[in-house]
Amino acid sequence: MAQTGDDWIYSTHRDLTDLAASRMGLSASGRTVLRRNVIVPDAWGRIDKVRHYMPLCSFFAGELTREAIREAATGSSAETRALEKLGHAMHFLQDAGNPWHARPLLPLVQKNHRPYEEYVARNMRDGFCFRRALQKRSARPNPYAEFTHRIGDGAAYLARHAVTRFSFLDRTIRTDPRWQEREDVAEVTVSILGSCLRMCETQIHAFTTRAQPVVPRPVRLPFAVTLTFLGSDKRRLLV
Repeated sequence: MAQTGDDWIYSTHRDLTDLAASRMGLSASGRTVLRRNVIVPDAWGRIDKVRHYMPLCSFFAGELTREAIREAATGSSAETRALEKLGHAMHFLQDAGNPWHARPLLPLVQKNHRPYEEYVARNMRDGFCFRRALQKRSARPNPYAEFTHRIGDGAAYLARHAVTRFSFLDRTIRTDPRWQEREDVAEVTVSILGSCLRMCETQIHAFTTRAQPVVPRPVRLPFAVTLTFLGSDKRRLLV
């Protein structure tokens, strides 16, 4: 069973990354680099916490993917460094697919954030076995082809999908003491994880084909940080 401290970091991020890399045919060494580096952004310090929430996490998912592709294009000797950056980018992409990361970074909204992440982590390999359910899904070469050159927009798309699940999950956690045993909660969670997995596969496809990313729109940092805490979901997610 997964450990309970920093569960989303050490279990779910790594499992999603490993599944995506395996399904996209990355080498064992490449998968190892990605798994090791997908958890690194959470060690960058508490002051950087805002970057893990919308709209900033979609920007960093796109920008770091662009940097990884640019690094990889300099030659085979840079492949490991490029994969390290791709792992960082994948972290922010996966954050965008978490319903709580799409909502305001306020205590009242985020109250059930950790209980849900711990639930997901515990059930990745045990319980509902989300990893097994994801493995059964048919693999496609580039599941979100429209986002190959726009990974940041793909992250925002994930967030818009995830936030539609927030009300159900948050309300169920608040009102049903046995919410962790419910099949409908598991089904919604597999849907969320499945979307994350497919977008990670598109991100890997963009990297391995050296797809030239569309340069993202400049981010007005003060405005983006404000949206992390305040404003409507529509404004936060239409980046």
